[in-house]
Amino acid sequence: MENTVNIAYDKIDTKLISSIDVSIKLPAVDTSGMVTQAVNKLKSMELPKEQFDKYVERLKYEIKVISDIGAMGYFKVVADAVKLANDNNIYTGAGRGSAAASLLFYLL
Repeated sequence: MENTVNIAYDKIDTKLISSIDVSIKLPAVDTSGMVTQAVNKLKSMELPKEQFDKYVERLKYEIKVISDIGAMGYFKVVADAVKLANDNNIYTGAGRGSAAASLLFYLL
């Protein structure tokens, strides 16, 4: 592993890499519309009350975590891209990571 790191440092221009701004500016998002959409889809599933209540609690938790890390814009952008693909019969996979496996993303 040490050799790999040494070779990488020899071959990569770190001055060039460190000068590149890789920060992403995500749009401000009105989360109320997303939350309403998710809850309405959840309601349409006609789940037993106990299961519905558990999902609502999980949804609240996910929204809090996503909001706290400032990623609601990311969710909105990705959800819109997936919707566009689905509306045009373009296959989308299950995705990767915790965002793709979230209840909020499933409901959007």
